[in-house]
Amino acid sequence: MTVSTTTSRIVYAGNGVTTIFAFPYRFLVNGDLDLTLFAADGTSETLVLTTDYTVTGADSDAGGSVTMVVAPAVGETLVIRRIVDLTQETDYISGDAFPAESHERALDKLTMSDQQLQEQMDRSLTAPLDDVTFSGQLPPIVAERFLRINASGTAIELVDALNAGELVVSPFIETLLDDADDAAARTTLGAQAAGSYALSGSVGSSGLTMGTARILGRDTAGTGAVEELTGAQAQSLLPVQQTRVDIASASTVNLTTGAESTDHINITGTTTITGFTVAAGRLLFVRFAGVLTLTNGAGLVTQRGSNIVTAAGDTCILRATAADTVEVLNYVGVPGSYGTPIRALNTVYTNTSSRFRWVQGYCTNGGSGVIEMQIGGSPVHRFTAPAAAPEMPFHTIVPPGSTYQLNNSGSVTITQWKEMDL
Repeated sequence: MTVSTTTSRIVYAGNGVTTIFAFPYRFLVNGDLDLTLFAADGTSETLVLTTDYTVTGADSDAGGSVTMVVAPAVGETLVIRRIVDLTQETDYISGDAFPAESHERALDKLTMSDQQLQEQMDRSLTAPLDDVTFSGQLPPIVAERFLRINASGTAIELVDALNAGELVVSPFIETLLDDADDAAARTTLGAQAAGSYALSGSVGSSGLTMGTARILGRDTAGTGAVEELTGAQAQSLLPVQQTRVDIASASTVNLTTGAESTDHINITGTTTITGFTVAAGRLLFVRFAGVLTLTNGAGLVTQRGSNIVTAAGDTCILRATAADTVEVLNYVGVPGSYGTPIRALNTVYTNTSSRFRWVQGYCTNGGSGVIEMQIGGSPVHRFTAPAAAPEMPFHTIVPPGSTYQLNNSGSVTITQWKEMDL
């Protein structure tokens, strides 16, 4: 007989039903077939002849078959290989006739041995054909080391799991890689510790009332490690509804303690105000509950450049251009009690800012003559003063560098004049 194929292995996928599997290549004895069953997780088991399977078809050119005691399950893989003993047991007796059959059988076994070795080499690592310098010899084995090709590309060497001197990473990542466990890594990263974090509370007319809160973040300074915020700190991060708070008038009104959590303020009392204690950058919406004086100065700058006498119900916007320095914007008086207007009739003013200036106001009723708003000496609005009608409004926008004035030849009185640079 002959060995007419070069294949010595076959693989089958289990289906939980099939138990008979063909091996269509010649093998000499039943024990030459080696069976390995691989589970779905990659673990393997070497099966035992007669215990786990039986074989038929030995020494047949057509091969034979294997019958399993238990069908391989779905996800399992059955590998059947021909593995012959690497021995030569044919004995030639001197002087006897040439034993053609036993000689051919010995040659067949040698061919099967060659195929068996070739099948194993086909599954091994080999160097490229043109590489004549590389040696695949392994160095002495050391526990918990890794194999790699050396720097010259000529041999295999063992290295530690991490060689920080050769691994190029940022300084921050180096501090992370040397952490012993997940808790240390979370500390390095400033990450949330393991556990449950909940925020609870209720929303009412005064905003959000915090109950229990465990939120990680940074304090108001925005520096340092991430920490667990208190309920008040967590509340300051939430876009909750704000309500107007009452702040008593004083020579210097403190807005850092009385209005730290809202931008809506109702100033009560009648004490003259000369300044505010406030953080830079804040924008506050202010209402006045009574008559008092806002004193124009270096720390309290009015648009009119002079003091403002308020009336109950007047409103304005305070913008903190620096710490404890505010400018009064968009001052609006209550109709009928506007306080002192910031401009006068028949007087030329100049927009010295680099922005357009919005001008708006009201004239009294019962006046006479023509009212004319001029910009750069040219009229832009003209109307007849009301005799007994409601107050007459006027408004315009003045370009940067332009002059403007409100003229009247009669008995009209300005009750309100407000300006804001846009």
